[in-house]
Amino acid sequence: MRKKAWASPGLASPGAGEESGAAGDVQDLAQMFAALSNQSRLRMVNLLIEKDLCVSDLARVLCLSQSNVSQHLTILHNAGLVSAQRVGAFSLYRLNIPEPYQQLMHCLRQSRENFPLLQADLRELRQIAMESEQAPC
Repeated sequence: MRKKAWASPGLASPGAGEESGAAGDVQDLAQMFAALSNQSRLRMVNLLIEKDLCVSDLARVLCLSQSNVSQHLTILHNAGLVSAQRVGAFSLYRLNIPEPYQQLMHCLRQSRENFPLLQADLRELRQIAMESEQAPC
């Protein structure tokens, strides 16, 4: 899962006594939580649970610049949480959650009804989807 294109203190290398390289190791889990610790990235994951999206749709829902969204997507990608697929002139981003962490995404999906901002994002996404059914991104 680790890409190491970005690093936070304590996440760049295993600590004393930790093993590296094992699937689902604690360092990967810590990197995933570090990537999700930002509100904008957590909101992006909430939207990507629903469907694959391009930068412009994410920017519109979240009221962020496309540059800002791209930076956040890079962090999510480096943590192994999203992947991109080129479709014509744009890229579609999708969740790419490794098996050990699927349950965490299920928890997010089940608990998001308790967070008004996440619900508002989903409503905005549905509105955008209705407006642009013929022309994705």
